[in-house]
Amino acid sequence: MLELHKHKRSHNGARSPLLRALPTQRKKSLSLLVIHDEGRVEQLLEDILTSGGHKVKTAPNGSAGLALYNNNTFDVVFINEGISGMPPWKVLEEIKKVSKQACVVLVLGWKTSPGNPSGGIRQFDGIIKTPFSLNRVLKLVENIELGKTRRENLHVPQ
Repeated sequence: MLELHKHKRSHNGARSPLLRALPTQRKKSLSLLVIHDEGRVEQLLEDILTSGGHKVKTAPNGSAGLALYNNNTFDVVFINEGISGMPPWKVLEEIKKVSKQACVVLVLGWKTSPGNPSGGIRQFDGIIKTPFSLNRVLKLVENIELGKTRRENLHVPQ
């Protein structure tokens, strides 16, 4: 597993040597939205996904994420469970109103277990827990690229 504090961008904006060494050739470059308000996790997830050859946009909260989603096309949306402004379940609900086929992944903190009266985490197409490994994130996206968008096919063991 990666430790977040070891893989922040350097002061000059360059990615860490570990992330620079990742293969960047993918079958298909996906357009990804990361809705996350914890800077280090968001930056690490963005770095991993970008180094995998994908286009990544970020939003600092649910409202900003929905605005980006409504004005762009994204293949996958990653939503942090602790985003500010609105609960991730509400963001998911609004995204699914726009596109029932949208692939939405919940990013869970390592000490939390979310609760939601209307179905909770089962509503999400995928789940990834922090701390996460490079390989786990890229494997999840690879499964999405391969068309494995049903929840049971997106599961990637920790």
